[in-house]
Parts: sequence; C-alpha cells; structure tokens
Amino acid sequence: MSDLVLFKSENFQGIECDFWKNNNDEIFMTSEQLGVVLGYSFPREGINKIVLRNDYLKNDEFSTEVRMGSPSGVQTTRVFNEDGIYEVAFLSKTDMAKEFRSWVRKILKGLRTGELELLKKRIEENKPKLKLYEQVINAENCMSMLMVAKALKLSGRNKLFRFLRSEKILMSGNGKQNIPYQQFIDLGYFLVVIKPRIINGEIIDIPVTLVTPRGMGYIFKRLEKNKKKDLLKQVN
Repeated sequence: MSDLVLFKSENFQGIECDFWKNNNDEIFMTSEQLGVVLGYSFPREGINKIVLRNDYLKNDEFSTEVRMGSPSGVQTTRVFNEDGIYEVAFLSKTDMAKEFRSWVRKILKGLRTGELELLKKRIEENKPKLKLYEQVINAENCMSMLMVAKALKLSGRNKLFRFLRSEKILMSGNGKQNIPYQQFIDLGYFLVVIKPRIINGEIIDIPVTLVTPRGMGYIFKRLEKNKKKDLLKQVN
C-alpha cells in the first residue's frame, strides 16, 4: 500500500481526530484513533476485538495493515478506509459510537466536497495552460499563409489574404485584420495562435492565423470555384 500522510485533523468532543490519505486520495483512520474516539479505555485492543469477532473487516474492502511511526518506533498498524470506519462505528456498542457515526459522516462528506472544489479550482487555473498546450500541439500540423500561398501558386501572401477577406472568410476590421470568422475556426479550417512580437521596444502579443490541412483543401476549392467565375483576376 502507498505511504500515508496526515491529511486532516478534526475535533470530536474534545478529542483530536486524525485522518490520513494515500496516493490514491483514499482516507483512513488508524485502529488506535478509532478506539480513542469511540471511547474505549484500551483503544487498540477494543478495535482488535471487533475485528476478531468480524473477520471480514480484515478484507481490503474495509482495512489494511501498514507500517507507521509511533512513540515506540515503527510498527504494523491496521488502518480503516471510509467504509471500514463506518462499519467499525456501526459494530461498536460504546456510548459514543452513535454520535461518532453522525459526526464522521459529515466530516468525510465535507472532505470529499473540499477535494472536489479544489480540483475544480485547479482545472480553472490550468485552463489557459491547457489551451496554450492544445494550440501548440495543433499548430504542428498547420501551415502559415505564406506556405499556403506558395503551395497554391499565388503571387504572394497578401493576395491570399485579400481573397479570403473578399470571401468573408477573414475579418478586415482594425484589431482583427486577417483573423478568421469564428464559424471557420469551428469548422476546423483555421487555428489562431498568439505569438509575441517586439514593437517599439515593447513585447506585444499578436494573433497569427494558421491553416489546417482541412482548411488547405477548403481554400483550394474556393479558389477553383472563383477561377471558373473568372474572379481570380482580382487576387493575381
């Protein structure tokens, strides 16, 4: 089993209750700790008697044995997972058992909710990084407008830009010059990546339009369609 680390400590009727976690984010309590919060005079022995009377509690479904440090040195300790904690608390006949069952259910639910919220927060924080990573991966299969113009034997990149603007595929307004309309990005014809440029001593992020292999085929078809209409004279 993976090493356990102390994850959370909560107070139950004046008793500090420790929860441990492994690398799989499973939560555990030790026999000693369970015995204390359930009110046994001899905590470890009290829990051991429950396990001896209910041998199924030794199964991995409920508990496992690990090596843990203690005041007397490293020793083998039985730890109970969430299902095991509920099961032992249910089988215990101490006065504190019922109250502990109600309390620990709320605590464990809160810990799971807290973990979920933390995970959501991390996902939100990493969205920009993931988007940039996705752009870098996708950009490997894309071509610049200059490469596309050469492949299609057009006389220059600017002529290709002009043609795509005339076809209402690329925008022409200030700040969005030569950026595809969203519908053509959604169709997988283009990819817009951000590249830094040094302008007048300042680093400015500039959007750059790249053409996907699918977009290359689409542009070729649009060019051929216009060639039949004798409209390509406008761009050549």
